[in-house]
Amino acid sequence: MSSALLAIAAAAVYGTGVALQYRVASRRPEHEVLRPTLLVRLVHSRMWLLGLGADVVGFALQAAALRRGALVVVQPLLTTSLVFALGVAAALDRRRIAGRDWLSVAAVLGGLAVFVAVTEPSTESTATASGTAWFGLWSATGAAVGLLAVAARRRSGRWRAGLLAVAAGLADAFMATIAKAFSARLGVGVATLARSWQPYALAVAGLATLLVVQSAYQAGHAHLTLPIITATDPVVAAVIGVSMFGEHLVLSGLRSVALVASAAVVAVGIARLGSRATIIRDDALTGPVVT
Repeated sequence: MSSALLAIAAAAVYGTGVALQYRVASRRPEHEVLRPTLLVRLVHSRMWLLGLGADVVGFALQAAALRRGALVVVQPLLTTSLVFALGVAAALDRRRIAGRDWLSVAAVLGGLAVFVAVTEPSTESTATASGTAWFGLWSATGAAVGLLAVAARRRSGRWRAGLLAVAAGLADAFMATIAKAFSARLGVGVATLARSWQPYALAVAGLATLLVVQSAYQAGHAHLTLPIITATDPVVAAVIGVSMFGEHLVLSGLRSVALVASAAVVAVGIARLGSRATIIRDDALTGPVVT
């Protein structure tokens, strides 16, 4: 299976996980934000665990896609997870998806198609980088997520939700980078893999990312948090892929104009799905919950 198809499959499973986890996490009290106790409480919900299982399957598909393809291809395709979250939420609440929401879906898919067609993103990358580059990435990401988390704890409402959403998007992009490095090591054998740093980095970063993402869900305001997470992840991951793994986009001539236009179309579609969609609303995604 191609990396693009694997990425779409991962987006479908991730979208299911988003719809299920958000319904539960958004009902947790505010004082649990960014605290390990949030995860302890969430694991008592069968619906949330089902969403976590979807995340695990989605991550496996994403890693398989990244093993075959580049970050600049896989991560933009994962933005379609919001489309699948819309469908799952609609099914859970037995609601019909309005015509304007389908237009937003078409905008996201059409913009992505144009992006892939005109920029000819590299399908492969080295998946390796110097120790200095990795240290710089770890430091920059950790500092950015940490500062955003501290700022979020001092705010409430939309500001808290927005800050946590940016932090979650950064964390997701970092996880994709680690997944890329980890997937490249899968063929070296169990003993060699156990002596490498990638599995342990994946475990530590995975737990931290899970807490940040669930805290973003807990903050509510789905119309704000979900689009921000969805848009931040691929942009940051693409920058990392180009700067660290030797990936590239063809931007000569009118291609750069087409890139900006397609990105704008995707951004508008994502924003409309988040702020205007009749399904992705706090009252829709948060109830009823099966515990």
